[in-house]
Amino acid sequence: MGVTYKAFDKDLRRYVALKVIHQRLLADSSMRERFLREARHAAQLRHPNIASVLHLGTSAEQCFYTMELIEGENVEQLVQRAGPLEPVLALRIVSQVAAALTAAAKLRLVHRDIKPSNLMLVRTEAGELLVKVIDFGIAVSLDNKMVEEDATRKGTTGTLQFASPEQLRHQPVDVRSDIYSLGMTLWYMLAGRPAFTGSKSQIINGQLTSRPPFDQLSAPLCVLRLLERTLEKDPGRRFSTSAEVQRAIAECLDLLGPTRQTATPGKKLRRNTLIATGVVAALLVVAGTYKLLYVNRSPSGPSVQSIAVLPFHALDGAAQTALVGEGIHDEVLASLARHPNLKVISYGSVVDPRLVNMSPAQKGETLGVKTLLEGSLQHVGNEYRVNTHLVHAPTGRTLHAETYQAGDDDLFGLQSRVARGMTEALGLRSEEQEHETAPTENIRAYELYLQAREVERQPENEMGTNARKAADLYERALSLDRNFVLAEVRLAYLYARLH
Repeated sequence: MGVTYKAFDKDLRRYVALKVIHQRLLADSSMRERFLREARHAAQLRHPNIASVLHLGTSAEQCFYTMELIEGENVEQLVQRAGPLEPVLALRIVSQVAAALTAAAKLRLVHRDIKPSNLMLVRTEAGELLVKVIDFGIAVSLDNKMVEEDATRKGTTGTLQFASPEQLRHQPVDVRSDIYSLGMTLWYMLAGRPAFTGSKSQIINGQLTSRPPFDQLSAPLCVLRLLERTLEKDPGRRFSTSAEVQRAIAECLDLLGPTRQTATPGKKLRRNTLIATGVVAALLVVAGTYKLLYVNRSPSGPSVQSIAVLPFHALDGAAQTALVGEGIHDEVLASLARHPNLKVISYGSVVDPRLVNMSPAQKGETLGVKTLLEGSLQHVGNEYRVNTHLVHAPTGRTLHAETYQAGDDDLFGLQSRVARGMTEALGLRSEEQEHETAPTENIRAYELYLQAREVERQPENEMGTNARKAADLYERALSLDRNFVLAEVRLAYLYARLH
């Protein structure tokens, strides 16, 4: 709509950013009025994280306004120069932008073009990083019909890689649109590139219909959860205010600590031929798993009397990753259930699909517990990364968080370490110590066992078809290894149901 210059204001005796409406738009009275109206909205904003509008001027030939000139590097330039940012730095930047959006929300203004190049970085006299959001000149007010007008206007306001789905659909927007753009900006800082790239049509299709490629992003669980919430396609499932985003970031920063950083992934391991046929062989190897601790708790751990272990979510959406997650979930449940003083909610209760959209408090109330264990995992390169969070259900506060990583040929060790780590985090004595053994030495038997477990979790019909299919798979596994106790226990359970 306009072009920006660096200019010197002779009255104020200072350099300013001068934004002038395009000559081709001057003749359009509606566009001229819109330009002036937007400038007046921006001029209302006074906040440390917002570049201020200083002056508005009109004449027969020109229409312009001047803004505070922010000289320095913007976030896009920083990432291009230095590469992906550490999570703590990225969160601090996003937190300041959220503060600016909160100030704008008080005046019922929506920015509509939050992106890395509109976030300037400067240093205060004390040497602290200060973020300045620029280009509030395209902001709209929710108190008039400009939002509806923009919804029907030809063309898209904002930048494709960072625009919200509702912007791309030319629908009315509110602060949740800016929150989506802020999430995409956080993604850019962490990954060094936008979540969706390619042609214009590919980017639009990604923004409208595709899940961001979380399997390509390495970040702590609290950051991933923040991204998942801000990048929901449905505005109703995002944070409803930027103040909520600020609080979520503060909790995550408190969790990560002032000096914590995301660990550099270890040396990639070569994918072996066993993995080509599935995850089974990998689950039978015990060695070399390591974990990254984001929160150090006291040896006694948090005081927990009841817990619900929620299903581990596969961030990359891959069936193979989901299968690994189910194995970890089973191992954690079995490990915690060995402790008589701890109430552990059954598997059947925690897989209730109604829990998905509930808050931690609602989940805790529904399941009758005060502590939740949430987990996610993703497959990146030749390794798996598992993030775990112990959450105090009534408040949603994180009690403990850890990240574990293991190569493709070390997944059974990963499974056992996660279970032992959660036992220790709860202040419970781990019975297994360092002497875990594989449930079976027969690779094919374990593959059949995992297939049976997957079948068991599918919805059952009146004829019990899935139960019978699972029982058949367990029997085949036992035919290969008569000492396979896990398969024998599950088979006995199914026989009890079927007969």
